[in-house]
Amino acid sequence: MSKTKRILHVVSNVDHYDGRSTPTGLWLSELTHAYDVFAARGYEQRLVSPKGGRIPLEPRSLAWPFLGASAKARLADPTWCEEVLAGVATKVPYNAEAEMRARGARYEKNIVPFLSKVVVDGKLVTGQNPQSAKATARSVVSLLSS
Repeated sequence: MSKTKRILHVVSNVDHYDGRSTPTGLWLSELTHAYDVFAARGYEQRLVSPKGGRIPLEPRSLAWPFLGASAKARLADPTWCEEVLAGVATKVPYNAEAEMRARGARYEKNIVPFLSKVVVDGKLVTGQNPQSAKATARSVVSLLSS
């Protein structure tokens, strides 16, 4: 009897930056690109969010050209440079890159902003940005298949 292969996507409920004047949410391609990779390999998928209910979409993720297209762990996450270039550095609650480094994470990034970067450290898989979604999903599939 074969086991059902399952993926649980945990996505954001955050719908705005501090001050409520600037909307934000799930960057759609971060989900759809990963979803496609897992679906092509026969995974059953479910979506959940920390608060349950509504999952807001980041409005900028719906505009062209974006449409479609533990401590000491090695990590990738949006770089501070990417946050600055995206115009949200003053809106996010903290500099995630600096915070991870301060806590001793071995932070890795692509030197060129907005290009894909995936880091696998044991069973932890992280992607730097929305452009990393497919490669991150492929790394998860590889890890689950081994």
